[in-house]
Amino acid sequence: LKKGEMLVQGFSAPRVVGPYHFEPGGYVLSYTHEGDERLRVALEPRAQSTPPPPLLVDSDQASGTKAVTLTGKLYVHIVDADGAYMLRFRPK
Repeated sequence: LKKGEMLVQGFSAPRVVGPYHFEPGGYVLSYTHEGDERLRVALEPRAQSTPPPPLLVDSDQASGTKAVTLTGKLYVHIVDADGAYMLRFRPK
């Protein structure tokens, strides 16, 4: 990983990891998913916030990228994943 990058890998969901500190300036999220079902991921200020935050990723694609502009201390909540996944946040 390069300075400022964050990597989350796993095989199951639900799972909450963090908190991670997201710096101002934004990130590019790259994700891969090897399952047959959807990958659903949210960023939230508290572990398993109520009500749940909007989904950052809601995809049935094997891979993708997305711009992320949230800042501060956030948890990464893998809401659904039925196989191996990798999330990589790279500073813009």
